[in-house]
Amino acid sequence: MVDDSSDSCKAKFHSSLHQKTLFPTKSIAAFETETAVSADEMKRWHDKEWLSFDSTALDEFDEPQWVEVEFVKGLVRSGLSDEWIGKLLFKLEKPYCYDTKDTFYSFADQSWKTMPRIPESEEVIEESLDSYLQGLADVEERERLLEIRGTIDDLLEAK
Repeated sequence: MVDDSSDSCKAKFHSSLHQKTLFPTKSIAAFETETAVSADEMKRWHDKEWLSFDSTALDEFDEPQWVEVEFVKGLVRSGLSDEWIGKLLFKLEKPYCYDTKDTFYSFADQSWKTMPRIPESEEVIEESLDSYLQGLADVEERERLLEIRGTIDDLLEAK
């Protein structure tokens, strides 16, 4: 079951999901060290269908596998029972390649969510300015638009 797609906070995959890693981890031993998860533990998670890959069958590991292990590790190490973890993951689209920093389970909504990105102040100002200027053009406020253009021209000349 997947969250309602109309939800603006719907859980979103990590950006690395469809990208090849420039420098993949070359061995299971190194991957175990990087993730602080043993191969046995990853095998158990794969057997429970919590991981999309079998760590014992891979020669190298890309960032999407690392993100997936980190995500599942957070759930497993939270103290939840295997049954609860299975129920929670059932509500999420596979593979479980989600960023642990901004993906969370809302017990109130009983759904997974990703925190929306907070736009930079410059983006907000620019969007508001564009909207304001378009509004002036829509109501044919030519005089005001010319005043604004004059102010902009003066600022550009001063620089």
